[in-house]
Amino acid sequence: MSILVVVWVKAKRVNISSRQIEQHLAFLGLRAILECNQLSRLASTVMEQGEEPRRLGLGGDEHRRAPNLIGVRRHGTERRRRLRGSNEPRVFPNLPLGQAERLDLVSPTLVDGRKPSRQQHGGYDEYKLKFRGLGHGHRQNKCHIPAGQAKCLAKRNGLAVVPPSAKIRAMDLNGKVALITGGSRGVGAATGLQLAKRGCHVAINCSRTADRAKQVAEQCQANGVRAVVVQGDVASDADCRRIVAESIEALGQLDILVNNAGTTRFIDFQNLDDVTDEDWDGILSVNLKGAFQCARAARAALEASDFGVIVNTASVAGMTGVGSSIPYCASKAAVINLTLSLARTLGPKIRVNAVAPGFIEGEWLQNGLGENYETVRAKKAGEGLLDAVSTPDDIADGILSMITCQKVTGHILTVDTGHTVGPRIGSGL
Repeated sequence: MSILVVVWVKAKRVNISSRQIEQHLAFLGLRAILECNQLSRLASTVMEQGEEPRRLGLGGDEHRRAPNLIGVRRHGTERRRRLRGSNEPRVFPNLPLGQAERLDLVSPTLVDGRKPSRQQHGGYDEYKLKFRGLGHGHRQNKCHIPAGQAKCLAKRNGLAVVPPSAKIRAMDLNGKVALITGGSRGVGAATGLQLAKRGCHVAINCSRTADRAKQVAEQCQANGVRAVVVQGDVASDADCRRIVAESIEALGQLDILVNNAGTTRFIDFQNLDDVTDEDWDGILSVNLKGAFQCARAARAALEASDFGVIVNTASVAGMTGVGSSIPYCASKAAVINLTLSLARTLGPKIRVNAVAPGFIEGEWLQNGLGENYETVRAKKAGEGLLDAVSTPDDIADGILSMITCQKVTGHILTVDTGHTVGPRIGSGL
C-alpha cells in the first residue's frame, strides 16, 4: 500500500526543496509522488496561507515571467555565479526525468521582429519537457533551465535535446504521424529518421526486409517518437488498405503519406526483346499502382487531419527518358502525372507533391550497376552542376521540404545536383 502525502509549507522565505521533502518522507517510511509541474513549484515556492505560490528570491511580478523554473533562482552573487559560472546544471535531481524522452527548445517569441536576448529572458532558456507513456499520446510541460546547461542535464539523464529549426517556421511536425512505404533502406529510411528527429511518429512499411525495417524503427524511437513496422506489398490493393489501417491503429492518426516504394530491373535500352510482360506488370504495379492505392486508402484519414500531405517519390528518369529501363522511366513519368491529378483532386484538404531524384549513392544502384557503379557515379557527378551526386539524406531533405511548405501542391521537386538543367554556361552563348 502506498500513501500519498501532500505537504503545505506555511512559512515565509524558507529555503526548502522537493528533494528535502522526499528525504524527510523517506525517513518516515513514506513515498512522495510528485508530478513535474507540482515539483517545479515545490522546489522553489513558498506557500503563504491564503496566497498564491511565490518563488524564493523573486519579488513583484517576476515570478509570473518564469513559470515552472527548474532550480531556485536567487538575487545577488549566488544567482550570477549560477548563470555565468559552472556549466554543471544546478537542478533538483528528483525531477522525473526518468519518464521524459527529450527536451524541446522553444523558439523564442520575436520582439519587434528580433530574437530577444538572454537578458530579456533572465538568463534562462525555455524548454518543453516531453514525457512518454502517460495516457494517450504524450504530455509536455514547459520549464525554464539556466542558459547553456540543458545539454549537460540531458546527457546526465539520457535525454535528447531538440533545438529550434526551420520546421518551427514552416510546419511543426511534433506529434504528427507519417507512413513511409519502402521505408526499410535508402531514401525511405533517411526520410523516416528526418521526420523522427522533428518529433513525427512514423510507420515504416516494407515488403520483405522486415529486419532492416525494425532497425530503422529503433533508430526513430531513439529520437523520442513512436515507430512501428507494417509489412505489406503495395502492389496489392488489399495490402495497401491494411497497411494504412494498421498504421492508424498503432499510432492513432495519419497526417503524412510518403509513397517511396519502388522497383525496377536494369535492362539495356537497345534490347527491346528483353522487356517482358512481367517487367511491365511488376514495375507499374509497385511504382504507379502502389502510389495510387496507398493514396486512396489514406484519403479519409488525411482529410480528417488538420493538414494532410502526400509526397510521391518520382525520378528524373520520368522527365528525361533515361534510367534503369524503359518500363521504369515510363512508370516514373506516370507518377509525375499522378501527382498532378491527385493534387487537383484532393485539394484543398490534402496537398500532393513529388520529389524527382537523380543518381543516388547507395546499395540500390550498387546492386543494379554492379562493377559499373563507380564509373557511372563519377560520370554523373561530372555532368552535374554541383560536381556531386545525391545521397539518400539529400532526397529526404527534398521530401521534408515538400511536407513542410504549406502553400505548395502539385509540385515536382528535382533533386539531382543540377544534372538535368544542362551543361555549365561559359560566355552565355
